Amino acid sequence: MPTYRRFKATPDAVAIYDVETREPNIGNEPFTDPLSHVSKLHFHSSLRYPGIVSTVRGNLSLPAVSAGTFYEDTYNIHVHGLSGAPYVEGVIYLGGQWVTMAGSVPIDQDVGGSPDDGSSFARFLNLGSSETRVLFHEYSITHSSYGGYAAQTIPYVIYVTDYIMS
Repeated sequence: MPTYRRFKATPDAVAIYDVETREPNIGNEPFTDPLSHVSKLHFHSSLRYPGIVSTVRGNLSLPAVSAGTFYEDTYNIHVHGLSGAPYVEGVIYLGGQWVTMAGSVPIDQDVGGSPDDGSSFARFLNLGSSETRVLFHEYSITHSSYGGYAAQTIPYVIYVTDYIMS
Protein backbone atom coordinates (compact mmCIF):
# COMPACT_ATOMS: atom_id res chain seq x y z
CA MET A 1 0.00 0.00 0.00
CA PRO A 2 1.46 3.43 -0.88
CA THR A 3 2.23 6.00 1.77
CA TYR A 4 1.45 9.69 1.29
CA ARG A 5 2.87 12.65 3.14
CA ARG A 6 0.21 15.00 4.49
CA PHE A 7 0.49 18.60 5.63
CA LYS A 8 -2.39 19.78 7.81
CA ALA A 9 -2.86 23.14 9.49
CA THR A 10 -5.48 24.74 11.70
CA PRO A 11 -5.32 28.01 13.65
CA ASP A 12 -4.03 25.98 16.66
CA ALA A 13 -1.57 23.49 15.11
CA VAL A 14 0.41 22.40 12.06
CA ALA A 15 1.74 18.91 11.31
CA ILE A 16 3.46 16.84 8.65
CA TYR A 17 2.80 13.11 8.80
CA ASP A 18 2.37 9.92 6.75
CA VAL A 19 -1.02 8.46 5.80
CA GLU A 20 -2.09 5.50 3.68
CA THR A 21 -4.85 7.27 1.79
CA ARG A 22 -5.39 10.46 -0.16
CA GLU A 23 -8.83 10.86 1.43
CA PRO A 24 -8.44 14.06 3.50
CA ASN A 25 -10.80 12.98 6.32
CA ILE A 26 -9.15 9.58 6.94
CA GLY A 27 -5.84 9.00 8.73
CA ASN A 28 -5.57 12.25 10.67
CA GLU A 29 -4.75 10.60 14.01
CA PRO A 30 -1.10 11.83 13.93
CA PHE A 31 -2.52 15.37 13.77
CA THR A 32 -5.12 14.96 16.52
CA ASP A 33 -3.08 12.65 18.83
CA PRO A 34 0.60 13.02 17.90
CA LEU A 35 2.15 11.15 20.83
CA SER A 36 0.18 8.00 20.02
CA HIS A 37 1.32 8.09 16.37
CA VAL A 38 4.97 9.13 16.55
CA SER A 39 6.04 6.56 13.93
CA LYS A 40 3.98 8.39 11.30
CA LEU A 41 4.88 11.90 12.42
CA HIS A 42 7.53 14.14 10.85
CA PHE A 43 6.61 17.36 12.65
CA HIS A 44 3.89 18.63 14.97
CA SER A 45 3.76 22.17 16.32
CA SER A 46 2.45 21.07 19.74
CA LEU A 47 5.63 19.07 20.43
CA ARG A 48 8.77 20.64 21.87
CA TYR A 49 11.87 20.44 19.68
CA PRO A 50 15.37 21.31 20.87
CA GLY A 51 16.75 24.64 19.74
CA ILE A 52 20.42 25.56 19.34
CA VAL A 53 21.32 28.27 21.86
CA SER A 54 25.00 28.56 20.97
CA THR A 55 27.56 27.29 18.49
CA VAL A 56 31.10 26.85 19.77
CA ARG A 57 34.05 26.62 17.35
CA GLY A 58 37.66 26.01 18.30
CA ASN A 59 40.66 23.72 18.31
CA LEU A 60 41.25 20.99 20.86
CA SER A 61 44.94 20.45 21.69
CA LEU A 62 45.70 16.91 22.80
CA PRO A 63 49.06 16.12 24.41
CA ALA A 64 51.43 13.40 23.26
CA VAL A 65 50.87 10.07 25.01
CA SER A 66 53.89 7.83 25.59
CA ALA A 67 54.08 4.12 24.87
CA GLY A 68 52.72 1.60 27.35
CA THR A 69 50.34 3.96 29.14
CA PHE A 70 46.67 4.50 29.84
CA TYR A 71 45.83 8.19 29.61
CA GLU A 72 42.57 9.90 30.52
CA ASP A 73 41.66 13.59 30.67
CA THR A 74 38.71 15.96 30.50
CA TYR A 75 38.94 19.20 28.51
CA ASN A 76 36.63 22.03 29.54
CA ILE A 77 35.61 23.78 26.32
CA HIS A 78 32.83 26.26 27.08
CA VAL A 79 30.79 27.60 30.00
CA HIS A 80 27.22 27.22 28.70
CA GLY A 81 25.37 29.30 31.32
CA LEU A 82 22.25 27.07 31.34
CA SER A 83 20.43 25.67 34.37
CA GLY A 84 21.56 22.06 33.99
CA ALA A 85 23.50 19.81 31.64
CA PRO A 86 22.35 20.52 28.07
CA TYR A 87 22.17 18.07 25.19
CA VAL A 88 25.07 18.81 22.83
CA GLU A 89 26.00 17.68 19.33
CA GLY A 90 29.23 18.28 17.50
CA VAL A 91 31.72 17.45 14.79
CA ILE A 92 35.52 17.24 14.70
CA TYR A 93 37.78 17.62 11.67
CA LEU A 94 39.78 14.43 11.40
CA GLY A 95 41.53 12.80 8.47
CA GLY A 96 40.44 15.51 6.03
CA GLN A 97 36.73 15.32 6.83
CA TRP A 98 34.17 16.39 9.43
CA VAL A 99 33.28 13.46 11.71
CA THR A 100 30.13 13.43 13.87
CA MET A 101 30.77 13.04 17.60
CA ALA A 102 28.48 10.03 18.04
CA GLY A 103 29.54 8.03 21.09
CA SER A 104 33.23 7.25 21.53
CA VAL A 105 35.06 8.38 18.40
CA PRO A 106 38.46 6.81 17.69
CA ILE A 107 40.90 9.52 16.63
CA ASP A 108 44.13 7.51 16.43
CA GLN A 109 45.15 3.85 16.46
CA ASP A 110 48.20 2.07 17.83
CA VAL A 111 48.76 -1.35 16.29
CA GLY A 112 51.48 -2.48 18.67
CA GLY A 113 52.34 -5.93 17.45
CA SER A 114 50.71 -8.09 14.87
CA PRO A 115 47.03 -7.26 14.25
CA ASP A 116 46.43 -11.02 14.59
CA ASP A 117 47.55 -11.16 18.23
CA GLY A 118 44.91 -8.71 19.47
CA SER A 119 47.39 -5.98 20.37
CA SER A 120 45.50 -3.05 18.84
CA PHE A 121 44.99 0.06 20.95
CA ALA A 122 43.37 3.43 20.28
CA ARG A 123 42.81 7.03 21.35
CA PHE A 124 39.16 8.04 21.81
CA LEU A 125 37.18 11.26 22.30
CA ASN A 126 33.68 11.74 23.75
CA LEU A 127 31.66 14.97 23.70
CA GLY A 128 29.40 15.84 26.61
CA SER A 129 28.28 18.44 29.11
CA SER A 130 28.08 18.99 32.83
CA GLU A 131 25.90 21.32 34.90
CA THR A 132 28.21 24.20 33.95
CA ARG A 133 30.39 23.30 30.97
CA VAL A 134 30.65 21.66 27.56
CA LEU A 135 33.57 19.23 27.55
CA PHE A 136 35.52 16.60 25.68
CA HIS A 137 36.72 13.47 27.47
CA GLU A 138 39.73 11.58 26.14
CA TYR A 139 40.90 8.11 26.97
CA SER A 140 43.87 6.44 25.32
CA ILE A 141 45.59 3.10 25.64
CA THR A 142 48.96 2.47 23.99
CA HIS A 143 51.01 -0.66 23.41
CA SER A 144 54.30 -0.94 25.28
CA SER A 145 56.33 -1.49 22.09
CA TYR A 146 54.76 1.28 20.03
CA GLY A 147 55.80 4.94 20.11
CA GLY A 148 52.49 6.17 21.56
CA TYR A 149 50.50 9.08 20.13
CA ALA A 150 51.81 12.41 18.91
CA ALA A 151 50.29 15.66 20.15
CA GLN A 152 47.30 16.63 18.01
CA THR A 153 45.21 19.71 17.37
CA ILE A 154 41.65 18.90 16.31
CA PRO A 155 39.21 21.56 15.03
CA TYR A 156 35.65 21.24 16.35
CA VAL A 157 32.17 22.72 16.07
CA ILE A 158 29.76 22.11 18.97
CA TYR A 159 26.04 22.88 19.03
CA VAL A 160 24.60 23.53 22.50
CA THR A 161 20.83 23.03 22.72
CA ASP A 162 18.21 24.31 25.13
CA TYR A 163 17.23 20.72 26.02
CA ILE A 164 18.40 20.08 29.59
CA MET A 165 19.39 16.46 30.24
CA SER A 166 19.54 16.72 34.04
